[in-house]
Order: sequence, then C-alpha cells, then structure tokens
Amino acid sequence: MNRVISVLLVLVPAIAAVGAVPWNDEARLVSDLWTNAGYDVETRPVRNASETVQVALLVDVFTILNLDSKEQEIRIASVFNMKWQDDRLKWNPDVYNGLEYMSVAAGKTWYPKLRVMNALEETRLLTDDTEVMITSEGVLHVLHSLIFETQCHLQQALFPFDVQDCGFLVGTVGVPSGVMRLDASKADKPREEVQSISSWRLDDLTVLGMLSLTCIDAHPVPDGEECHRTSEAMVNLTLSREPEYHVYTVLAPCTILTLLASMIFWLPTECGEKLSFGISIFFGFVIFQLLVQDELSEAGGEKPSVMIRYVLFNFALVGVAVMVSAASIALYHRGDGGETSQGTAVCKICAPHAQVGIEDPQPARLTQDREGDAAKDEEKPQSKAKKPWNWKKIAKYLDRVSFVVYCIAFFIFFLSMVVEVIQT
Repeated sequence: MNRVISVLLVLVPAIAAVGAVPWNDEARLVSDLWTNAGYDVETRPVRNASETVQVALLVDVFTILNLDSKEQEIRIASVFNMKWQDDRLKWNPDVYNGLEYMSVAAGKTWYPKLRVMNALEETRLLTDDTEVMITSEGVLHVLHSLIFETQCHLQQALFPFDVQDCGFLVGTVGVPSGVMRLDASKADKPREEVQSISSWRLDDLTVLGMLSLTCIDAHPVPDGEECHRTSEAMVNLTLSREPEYHVYTVLAPCTILTLLASMIFWLPTECGEKLSFGISIFFGFVIFQLLVQDELSEAGGEKPSVMIRYVLFNFALVGVAVMVSAASIALYHRGDGGETSQGTAVCKICAPHAQVGIEDPQPARLTQDREGDAAKDEEKPQSKAKKPWNWKKIAKYLDRVSFVVYCIAFFIFFLSMVVEVIQT
C-alpha cells in the first residue's frame, strides 16, 4: 500500500506538469506574452510615461448608404485601418517555430478608445471583441468596417444640381494629445468608384489631423498656459447629387406643362373649354410643388432652391395666363352683349305696333315727330359717325400679344436658371 501511494505522489505532479504545457507554439506565445509577462491592458505601451502613443489612422469610404435631404442626415459605411506600436508584445519568431504574427481580441491588448464624435448614436471604432493582428515586431494592425449616421447640413440653393460637403470627426474623449496622438490620412489607393445606394456620387475624400477646438481641462487655464486638447481627425466628403431622377420626374414634366399652357392663347375664344383647359394645367403644378416639398428640409434662412423657384415661377406664369384668358373671354363676349341689349330695346319699342289687326292710335303724331326730327337733322352740320369698338378683334389681339410675352418671360427665366447652375 505504501508503494502505491509513493507511485501516485510521483505521477500526479508529472501529469499536472504535462497538462500545463501549451499544446502548440501560438498557445505557448500567448502564455509567455500575457500570463508569464503580466501584460496590463490599462497601461499605455510606452516605457516612459512622458512619451506619446502614435496611432496611424487610414480612412476609406466603402458605401454611401443614404443622404436624407429632408432630415439632413447621412449614413456611411467606412473602413478604418489603424496601427500602433506595443513593445511588450514583441517576440523572436525562431523561438516559436517561425511564428511571425497572430490574431487576438482587442480586449486582450491596450487599444485606442476612438469613436465618431458627431455620430447621431454613440459609435466606437473598436470594441473588446474586435480582431487585432500582432506582428513579431510588436506592431498591432486593425482593419475594421463601421456603419454610422451623422448630421450633414445641406446647402439647398442649387437643388437638384447641388454639391455638398459632409464630414465626420474621429477622436477620443478626455485623452490629451500628449498621451495619444492620431496620425490620420486617407487610403493610399482610394476606390475609383464608391458604391452608392442613394443618388449621390463621392467626388473627393480628405482627412485632416487636428486638435480639438475645446479644452478638456476642468478649470479655466491661466493666461500664458496652453490647455489640454484631444487629438482628432476630420474626414470630409465632397458629394455631388445625380440630378437625373429629379429632372425626369419634376423639371421635364413641369416644362412640358408650361409650354402646353401657352396653347391657351391659341384656342378659339368662343370655345367653352378654353378656361377649363388653363385651370387644369394650373392645378397640375400643385402636384409638382408637393413633390419638391417632400425632398427638401424645412430649414429657414436660406435662398430657395433652383427647383422651387422654377416650379413657383411656372406656377405663377400659368396662373397669369388663366387670368388673361378670362379677361379675353370677357372682352370677346362684350360686343355680343351690347348688340343683344340694343336689339332688345328696339323690339320693346316695336312690339306693341307689330300686332296684326290692331290699329295704331296715334299714327299722325308719330309721322309728325319723325318729320320734325328729320328737319332738325338737316339743320345740324354733318359729322362723322363714331365707329363702335370691335371687341372680338381686341380679344384676339390680346391673346396673340399675351402669347409672345408669355414665351419671352418663360425663356428668359429658364436661361437665367441655367446660367446660375453653370456658374456655380
């Protein structure tokens, strides 16, 4: 029995020792770097506390998911490539059978707590479960994609031919630039064509390293002393809108309706549908006004967009055409009204004498009155008789002149809008 106990006392430590040995070179490396070396994830990877951790940041845009003109929000899918040095994670590849790199979770290392500062929701570039690649020289690489939304104030004066500048800010909260500094730049080989689900095209991408505008000091800094600022990277996107959709759905139909409304001046005035034709086109512009209103934000204090001014001008132009047509119809039928009233007056005088079988009670008196009037007319000097106004001709003349003025006004305004868009 004593011999059995002695054998067990010898074998148990040996078995425990065998179980503690890492089963491959990578596991042995992890044990040496973290367990045996006592790696601390809260400590910066510098030997001297006065040194600054340099973090290289490369930014690339993968997709522009949406740019909401009404809410003025942009949704972007970006790719961030980060790199920094940590001498505590160096090793000799020859000791570990040629192992030159490995991947671990970011939570096992010190990593910069970067975030998109102006995102609508809290957005961190790295989390504890993000994969980090470590090389034998102690360099840590992270390639991480991220989808986020930020506010983008749009200048809508040239909508839908506008070019916008939208940007987002990458930085840390409460980490002075003397502790950690960003060396930010854009990708060396930017994408030739950024995929865009919305109607926007990425023209340019710029990345600028800068210090924060606000200080992080809790108390006011005395005069002559510099306050502590965080290191940040400003990423600016220059976007141009693809106007084809709005041209085909709003501008082109609006132009066609305006040109079609000019035909109201060529319709015959006696045509009963002339006025209803113009009113139908007039109400058609209400639809275009609603379409444009749904595309733009309600931000005030800005110059109205080209599309709004164009639709509103055509709306007013057609409204004036309808009013002129109503005046033309009134003038045309004014002559008919005068002749009718005169004929009615004559009929009222002659009606009592036109009855058959009834003798005029005063034929002699009427004859005398007529002879007396004829004598007076002969005594008066003969003068030219005034010709009555030809209201039908005046109505047609008004239509023709209005058509010319209508076309001139439309083409002048149309050309002014084109020149404004081209010059800007």
